Amino acid sequence: MREDIRVSLTDLGKASKPRSNDDIDESDLPDGIKELLKMIRELKAQIAERQAELEAIAADQGLDEEARLQRLDEVRAQLESLRSALSSANLNLARMMRESNLSEEQSIEVGRLLMA
Repeated sequence: MREDIRVSLTDLGKASKPRSNDDIDESDLPDGIKELLKMIRELKAQIAERQAELEAIAADQGLDEEARLQRLDEVRAQLESLRSALSSANLNLARMMRESNLSEEQSIEVGRLLMA
């Protein structure tokens, strides 16, 4: 008798996300940079969620090999797309920071917010 295993990734995704973007909203940064920082956080959270999903699929002994490989390929494609979007967002952030002539303090703040 086969038992189905259900894995909830919602909590994993929530755990990887900051509780809110209040720290970004309260910063002394231009609005465009704030929006990019929020987007980068969201993309990082989605990437973490997809990575957890990959691990769950790989560990699911209830899937037949063909279904497992197909699902792994689907999630890997999603991960590739998310990573590409993250790369673009980071490039846009760097460009916007240059164009905005941020102060040294603001540049440090961007770095701090990226690491949070």
